[in-house]
Amino acid sequence: MPGPDAALTPPDGSGARKALSPDREHFDGIVRSSAEPRQISRIERLGEIHEAIRKCWRLPTGAGPSGQQVTVRLSLRRDGQVIGRPAITFARLSPDRDERERFTRSVTQALERCTPLPLSASLGAAIAGRPFTFRFVDDRPI
Repeated sequence: MPGPDAALTPPDGSGARKALSPDREHFDGIVRSSAEPRQISRIERLGEIHEAIRKCWRLPTGAGPSGQQVTVRLSLRRDGQVIGRPAITFARLSPDRDERERFTRSVTQALERCTPLPLSASLGAAIAGRPFTFRFVDDRPI
């Protein structure tokens, strides 16, 4: 019988599932803004969590790429709600106050817009309480 991590393992090219390392403590991912906002459907796999956050994030309007980055660490409940308050673990922000505020507001709004995430029951049970790291990067083309 497969363990709880079975729901977290993405299929490889052959369709077989590859197990996650049991000592894996957290899940990391880079979030780049989505060009087209789309509805988030039920999330069945671990990799779909970062895709869902990406679909929610809208870069602020501006002249072009600012090179700004914010890394946020958070944990989710089994129902997809954020546990506590997300922590900013890294930030490379613009010296321009307005640009900086627009960027950080866009990250906050993405998390508010996305959560609670529509996790399947099995995925929610498997990831509840585990930390996730999302690195929001403004590297849009000029």
